[in-house]
Amino acid sequence: MELSANQNITLKPTGTLRLPTSSKVVFQIFTILWIFVGLFALIFNILQIVVIVGKSRKSSNRRKKFDSSQIFLLNLSIIDGLVGLILLIALVIPLAFQHSSSFVMVLSILLHVSWLISILVLISVTIDRLALVLKPIKYRYYARKFAIYACIISWFCGLVLAILIWYKFASNELTSLDSILSILLPCLTLPTSVFLICCYFMIWRRSTALVKRLQEYEIKHYQKDNKTEYFGTPGQKSNLKTSSSKELKYTKLATVIVGLFMVCWLPISLMYIFAYTGSPRIDPWTRVQLLSSFQLLAAFNSVINPTIYLRTFRNILSDFGTKVCCHKKNGTKNVNEDCVMVPLKTKDLEKKEYNENNFDEEQLDKKIYEIYY
Repeated sequence: MELSANQNITLKPTGTLRLPTSSKVVFQIFTILWIFVGLFALIFNILQIVVIVGKSRKSSNRRKKFDSSQIFLLNLSIIDGLVGLILLIALVIPLAFQHSSSFVMVLSILLHVSWLISILVLISVTIDRLALVLKPIKYRYYARKFAIYACIISWFCGLVLAILIWYKFASNELTSLDSILSILLPCLTLPTSVFLICCYFMIWRRSTALVKRLQEYEIKHYQKDNKTEYFGTPGQKSNLKTSSSKELKYTKLATVIVGLFMVCWLPISLMYIFAYTGSPRIDPWTRVQLLSSFQLLAAFNSVINPTIYLRTFRNILSDFGTKVCCHKKNGTKNVNEDCVMVPLKTKDLEKKEYNENNFDEEQLDKKIYEIYY
């Protein structure tokens, strides 16, 4: 947002730099890259939202269609999609309006707002994963509520900041506000990164210990009686493995997303701090190029997140495509994964399968407590 061929660029609160005319080629290259990043961020995140919503509709529990992980991912995809939309608005609109200093300033601050919401949501995701391994029994009853409240608080903070932006816009004080945000959010990113690294190190240690303890407990149990299924029927045992595998996938996904966030945003954070402190001394034009490159890397984070999610849960896309083809082919919902007609299940059969594949929660809590503690 700070790069323009005909516009002043504020690197410090005390001075400006006018780009040379020969920089138009570099500016055009950066503009094309920004357009592609904004376009892909918008498309991929819309696709991710469709997949998450479509996946939740398959849930048998109508009251709790979205679990905590899906709520966090849905909010992250909305934020990243808004980043892509803001970039497209800033770069595709008519040039006469784009070069308005107040308009560019507002878009820059809106990007900072999305940055703040992303940081708060990622902190909430990390706390969610940490609580899941520290208190697996108690927390699973509050996980969904925590996700909802955490996302509401994150968006509320972003809304308050947006209202402040509008107030400053009316009083012509946007420049000072942009300067404050440009130094405040990078300073917030650095301690947040240290906090996230410590949390995921604790998650890794705790998860490793729990997996080892679970394996030892299972081996000890089967040595006593290898004919008894400790976790109930084969359907219940399969359901437990599926649930554990799902939580493990979400934990790995959260780890990768947080790691990529730090890789993409730490360089621009350090660059902002260096730009405002004047250290180290870098040629102004080189500093502008570095700043624009790091901003592009930070915006590219909005493209990476949905790509990782869709790759991790790529079976969802294949199932979604199969169901669409089957619905068009047969005009009915009673088809299996191979697009073959099957008889509809009766209520008694559905109830029987539900009882086989679901746990008595109190009994399961007791058994998990024996393993974990």
